[in-house]
Amino acid sequence: MTAPIAAMNRAEIELALAQKTHIGFSSTATSNASDTASLLDSLELGEGGTNEFQGWRGKMISGTAGNIGDKFRVSSSISGDATITPAVTGAIQADDGYILLEPGNTFDRLESMVNDAIRGVMGICCKKKEAHTAFTESDKYQYDCLSGYVGVSKVEYVSEIATEVEIDDCDSAWTAGANVTATADSSVKQEGSYSAKLVVAAGAGATAVLAYNTFSAKDLSGCTEIEVSIYPTVALTAGQWQIRLDDTAGGGSAVESLDIPASSANVWTRHTITLANPLSDTAVVRVELYQVSDVGACTAYLDYILAVKATSRVYKEIPSIHWDVIREGTTNYIKLTPDALSLAGENTLLRVTGYQKPTELSDDSTDADVDPDYIIKRVAADIMASDMKIRNMDIKDRADKFTIFERQAKEKLQEIATVPEQGTRWCAWV
Repeated sequence: MTAPIAAMNRAEIELALAQKTHIGFSSTATSNASDTASLLDSLELGEGGTNEFQGWRGKMISGTAGNIGDKFRVSSSISGDATITPAVTGAIQADDGYILLEPGNTFDRLESMVNDAIRGVMGICCKKKEAHTAFTESDKYQYDCLSGYVGVSKVEYVSEIATEVEIDDCDSAWTAGANVTATADSSVKQEGSYSAKLVVAAGAGATAVLAYNTFSAKDLSGCTEIEVSIYPTVALTAGQWQIRLDDTAGGGSAVESLDIPASSANVWTRHTITLANPLSDTAVVRVELYQVSDVGACTAYLDYILAVKATSRVYKEIPSIHWDVIREGTTNYIKLTPDALSLAGENTLLRVTGYQKPTELSDDSTDADVDPDYIIKRVAADIMASDMKIRNMDIKDRADKFTIFERQAKEKLQEIATVPEQGTRWCAWV
């Protein structure tokens, strides 16, 4: 798919449609309103007579941040002053942008038509997608790492990392915090001979250091993220626990407070977490597991905490004969052969390259995945063929415009259609 000529969000697409199809118009306020139920525009609204714009549907599209996306109806208008209902969030200021649609037209319907245009090309215009979230595990061949994918063209593994610093191999027991017992465990581990085992009692509480380990100063300033393996006996939501890095052995002055992503219970999950302040991480001497919100009594295992520079990872492709896309129930998986797992090794990050279906627009601020020029032409044709109200346009004019927009939309679609890489394997999707 070729790149869009210019990024456009839903509000900008609706603005272009209002102008192109004459289902309404756009303008900006010329004066500050003294209340939240007034729209002052001496230019566009000033041209109409008393209540000429009564019943028109409006939406704020730029300017005062709290108002953007607010929809309203003009209940009365006179001399460039429109009374609107419901009131917007804040008083409308001069230069705030808005769209008005002719009575009989609604933004809900216009938004639906925009998403209809996107849904209509979901199997034709696929956006490139690349993700690296799954790590290989011993004797595990299926990986749930295809959320959002409609096709996979390549699977790679990290063959080497040029810039890395081992923070802690977790082969020795950590120092326990209050209501925690810390030991080194040889039975549940990912790397080396042991993992750091933490038995957390119910009284540990929120905002507490569960355990920590100290070491000689390590310079992480050349790295961009950490990798950490965790095995909790309770499911964790993102941010309930943190990995904290400190430049003082006594703690209390963390240079990094890194939210641990959501983690399933009773399985190992290896996470990559972006460092927030790597240039300040020049002398890290302590790593700790910090409980932000209390998850109750549980046991957790930590293993092999590594700092890496993401761009220094060197990837090698797994031959296509050694991987496939399968579906079980409602989930798509990457399935590796034993040869592929042997090639990649354990605890190795996978990179999956492929395609995702374009996303429907649920707000006014997100840019469209599909070329907005196509969306505008497709929806403009649909408007001409619909019963939407259009000023100063008779049936013949609408038919002529429909023919033009329909042809332009088809030509644009041919231009932006995805040409998938040879050998792409498609996922089951709805």
